Amino acid sequence: MRYAEVIIGPPGSGKSTYVMSKKAWLSHRNPYIINLDPGNCNDKEFDYSICSISPSLMYQERHNVGPNMSTKCILEEFYTRIDEFFQENIEGTDHYILLDFPGQVEFFISSDIPNSIIGYLKSNGYSVVVVNLVDLVFFSNDHSLISSYFISTLCLCLLESAQINVISKCDNWKKLGLKYSLEDIASLECLEEMEKKKKIHEEMASFVLNQGLLAYEVLDYDNPDSVLNLQVAIDKASGLFFEDDYFATEKITRISSKDDVFSRYRPE
Repeated sequence: MRYAEVIIGPPGSGKSTYVMSKKAWLSHRNPYIINLDPGNCNDKEFDYSICSISPSLMYQERHNVGPNMSTKCILEEFYTRIDEFFQENIEGTDHYILLDFPGQVEFFISSDIPNSIIGYLKSNGYSVVVVNLVDLVFFSNDHSLISSYFISTLCLCLLESAQINVISKCDNWKKLGLKYSLEDIASLECLEEMEKKKKIHEEMASFVLNQGLLAYEVLDYDNPDSVLNLQVAIDKASGLFFEDDYFATEKITRISSKDDVFSRYRPE
């Protein structure tokens, strides 16, 4: 079995930083980093960039379309060439693949391409985990918090793969003056209060809770326990964790409890 992560999440949530950190963190897994966001042409560190087909801005000017349509069309063009891409870059290797997807949520709701790419990887022997990164700032007020929960749940329902949801940039927790504790946000404990507020919040909170699927890991590069725990959660979802030599290969001697991870984010 080989393994892949599909990285999604709204713009500004740190997707590119995440995949680049993995290049060093998981160097022993021979990572292959793929940029599938044609709007991100700051891509020299990627092993492959979809901008080689066309940058989004150039496509918009050439075809007189907006950014969402250009992204959709360029990704569709990539998918028509995926056999050739796979044969030239992936086939016969032991790469751990990381795919950095565009941030437009509309793309995941309205397009078949994400599931087509996930399905292609699965058909070629890859266990795929979707990693959904959401910046902590999106949890700093009631409206954006419930919207983030709702969109994360939609992605869980629509994308045909295991999914790990992640609150990123948790090093900013003190600056943001959060209404709820990070622990309550990650575990959805604050939704009970949400259900007592505006009608729209009540309906969205009920939808999220009724699905019974959502929970979050946290990511803070200044907190090594959070980085390790997140990778272990991803590896459990993919099945890599259950390989006989996992702990020796990953050089893991101890996995912190969630309580240890969250202890850093509690008021003193």
